[in-house]
Amino acid sequence: MNQNKIIHKKIKIDKTAHYYTLGRYSETTKFIWLVCHGYGQTADRFISKFDVLDLEQHFVIAPEGLSRFYWNGVTGHVVASWMTRKDRLDEIDDHVRFLHATIEAYLNKNANFIFFGFSQGCATILRYLERFQPVSAHIILWAGSIPKDLDFAKVGHYLRESKIHMVYGEEDQFLTPEVLRTELQFIADQNIDLHRHTYPGTHRVDKKELKKYVDANILDQSV
Repeated sequence: MNQNKIIHKKIKIDKTAHYYTLGRYSETTKFIWLVCHGYGQTADRFISKFDVLDLEQHFVIAPEGLSRFYWNGVTGHVVASWMTRKDRLDEIDDHVRFLHATIEAYLNKNANFIFFGFSQGCATILRYLERFQPVSAHIILWAGSIPKDLDFAKVGHYLRESKIHMVYGEEDQFLTPEVLRTELQFIADQNIDLHRHTYPGTHRVDKKELKKYVDANILDQSV
């Protein structure tokens, strides 16, 4: 046996994960949100976007990506990411199980669920839904897309039965006309219906637009 051969191994370990909540679940809660931030963000800052909601009706849970790094090399704010290309299947599995752990205790509650992803968080939310497929009222993809490697034989029916919203700014530097054409054609090929909404803005969650959209498309619409 070659003693100089490098062998890649892996083990499962316990890891402390972090998440934040906004509001409090109570008998007045109508909507429970699971929200995933984008690349280079943190859950505590991201969840503040949702303080425009009526917190008597809305309870928000925001997990934070398990991978952290300094935004400016070795200095600056510490931010988080959901995954990279390296060992991506392991990272997907870790994050999917983490998301389920944050919301599992609420899945039998008498409330509508809203699964919200922003940018990179859209893929994270959808991979969680692919595996666990909890009762869903709404799936909101804000400035993000559907991963092309989802197992649509497994999750296609679930997505077709859910209310999917695609929201993005008209000046979004990442969602170019070509990218959008490809994305919308891919969604159409999967026979998935979605409600598409645009607004004047760039690649971010605008609090005023979020409030306006929720008031017009979510409130009083239960399934």
